[in-house]
Amino acid sequence: MSARHIALVTPGFPADEQDSDCIPALQDYVLALRAAHPDWRISIFALHYPARRAPYQWHGLDVLPIGGDNARLPRRLLAQAQLLTALHQAGPFDLIHAFWLGECAGVARLAARLCGAPLVVTLMGQEVRHIGRWHSLLGKPGVTGVAVSAFQRRVLLENGGPNVGHVIPWGVAPVEQPACPREIDLLAVGNLIPVKDPLAFVRIVAHLVVQRPTLRACWAGWGPLLEPAEALARQLGVADNLSFTGRLPRAAVFDLMARSRVLLHTAAFESFAMVMAEARARGAMVVSRAVGIAPSSADPGFRLAVGEEGLAAAALAALADDPPPPCRLWPIEQTVEAYTQLYQGLTP
Repeated sequence: MSARHIALVTPGFPADEQDSDCIPALQDYVLALRAAHPDWRISIFALHYPARRAPYQWHGLDVLPIGGDNARLPRRLLAQAQLLTALHQAGPFDLIHAFWLGECAGVARLAARLCGAPLVVTLMGQEVRHIGRWHSLLGKPGVTGVAVSAFQRRVLLENGGPNVGHVIPWGVAPVEQPACPREIDLLAVGNLIPVKDPLAFVRIVAHLVVQRPTLRACWAGWGPLLEPAEALARQLGVADNLSFTGRLPRAAVFDLMARSRVLLHTAAFESFAMVMAEARARGAMVVSRAVGIAPSSADPGFRLAVGEEGLAAAALAALADDPPPPCRLWPIEQTVEAYTQLYQGLTP
């Protein structure tokens, strides 16, 4: 596959080069893809975020935002039509790659048919939990589905969805992290929303403090459950043991991972859980429910558990052990190589 024109279609993309917390895995992939194929033209189309329409450059790549801003009908339909128009005007493309099995994939399918290009759709999140009208796209000619973990593909099948023929995990970029003391016992990273179950994290901290009164825990992130989580920490008497950072830049989160002994991931569902891979790359152990990449990892730095009591017991055991060496589970170079082979197999 020589010099080609690839379109990446996504609901959101970083508003500028400092916007580090907008779909970090996609950011890493795009930068690594450009580095591996400097002769390819990569055009990025963002349907909803940022909420503006002026084209801009991101690390030298063209980004065309539609500014949909997650509007309701009928403005949402207008944004989808504007995305289709933008794709048609910027083409033709040799291949279109859409992220999330939703409206972006639906519009990308129309654009791909108009210019005769193959379409790759990467399943990104909870769209595999509930089968809807977009899932029929995976059976259409010229559409290739990709799961980001074996767990995600299995959940899709269990819920009556179609099988996808490819599993390509998100890769971790090379880590340049100096060694530092691990003074944080338990770390959680993510938005404070119901699926992440931050209240379970607070209850587990309270359970462990009984046996380890000096335990230090931290939740890095923000969201609608921040105030309830803080209130529960005060109610359970662990406000001095548990801190909430609020929104942090990605580099600051990496620093917390390097200073933590255990990443305790209480989420009830994850398609991938990039934070697990990032934490292991920085030497923290991972304690998690059997979601995302955790069930298929052979890395000794993972501990799986069921329920809050199981998570608490696994976290306590992990704190008593010496952590295994850092492990970059899936180097970003492998992710790019897997997608490159997929792209090449779909284009003449």
